[in-house]
Amino acid sequence: MVSVRLPANATGTSTLGSCPRNICRELFWQGAQSCDLAIVEGCFKACTKSKPVVEGNAAGKDHVGKHTHNRNSDEHIPPLHIGGNLGDLCGWLDMPRIGVLDVTQTRPCEISIRCPPVDALFLDGVNGIESFCRLQTRLEALWEIPVLGALESLGHVRKEIGSPRCGGNACRERYRQLGNNLLRYLDFVQLMSLAQRRDFPAGSAFDLPTMSPDQKLHIAVAYDDAFHCYFADTLDMLEMGGATIKTFSPLRDESLPKNTDLVYFGCGHPEKHAWALAQNHCMHMALREHVHCDGPVYAEGGGVAYLGHHMVLPDRSRVPMVGALPIDAQLCTNRGAARPREIELSRSSWLGETGTRIRGYLNPQWQLQPLEDVIDYAGPTHNGLHVLGRKQLIGSLLHIHFAAQPEFLYRFFARHGQSESTVERVTVS
Repeated sequence: MVSVRLPANATGTSTLGSCPRNICRELFWQGAQSCDLAIVEGCFKACTKSKPVVEGNAAGKDHVGKHTHNRNSDEHIPPLHIGGNLGDLCGWLDMPRIGVLDVTQTRPCEISIRCPPVDALFLDGVNGIESFCRLQTRLEALWEIPVLGALESLGHVRKEIGSPRCGGNACRERYRQLGNNLLRYLDFVQLMSLAQRRDFPAGSAFDLPTMSPDQKLHIAVAYDDAFHCYFADTLDMLEMGGATIKTFSPLRDESLPKNTDLVYFGCGHPEKHAWALAQNHCMHMALREHVHCDGPVYAEGGGVAYLGHHMVLPDRSRVPMVGALPIDAQLCTNRGAARPREIELSRSSWLGETGTRIRGYLNPQWQLQPLEDVIDYAGPTHNGLHVLGRKQLIGSLLHIHFAAQPEFLYRFFARHGQSESTVERVTVS
């Protein structure tokens, strides 16, 4: 059985590539041991045009991780300074490079004599088996690298898969059509031979806190149609450190998982399920009780909006939420893309001490309005509430890739948060 995962963050670039080299290699090795094939998707440095002729994949004999998360697709290729670079990542992981050549974007007479910096090719948009054979013969003779396979255009199938209405059996059937078309052209034996030609050395690159058998950390992760955007590397590292991760659904479950120590909310699209979330009063009570008993909570983006008093939608409707944070969260209709940002903490919390700098992607989707006194951990210099809290609850509009900053994951295990009374407050004007 072959397992494939494409590790990517909200910008569509590799999350592994934004880690330091040693952490990147460790995460890959730890997650790859139980699977047969890894494919990391991205764009090589030489291909930064808005419509690149050659995109990139890298293949390895093992695969990454157990967790999946949402991958927002874009038609454009993000700038290389956002996230990691696939060329560097291939070098770090000793992975061969496979270029994806879109044959609809170039004519055979326009193919350069100069070979791109890849170890093999995959053709996209071929017009039948005869066209594939002609291109395969020409490219292998010209560039002296193997062509591993191809996929036809199948425009109607791809369009339906990309449609918001695609789901259920109809969507599965479209994916099956793509898979069957791929099998017509793919040389799987040659692909596996290429992936297995390099050995990836094992070895630990970093240490997470050692937990004794009687010191367990149980983390409840919100995961359903409303909350599903996480950096999978973060969840992998928490489990590698000895934490037990259990998922729960704010849409359907009536309580938190048993023995929950810390609750973790990622982002997603809670605004699409606002009224359903509002009607789950049992979950609201469970979360308020956890916060009241000084249980730590970490929430990002849409998770912060859910934990506030109201979610204010574009039609001005005010949907009641959990009420654990004294804020209203307004959904911004003219929001832009998430952008890299570094924030210095102006107050201490269980996540970090005063003066600690945290890097992440600032979510412009939500504007937070405090209703009462609220702890502002980022200070007034950042033009709005970006990191805030109450008791041991920390909400952040920064999407933080903890795998690239593992020092903050230590704080998850330490759980030595300060009392709310010891932290200065921000008063609503």
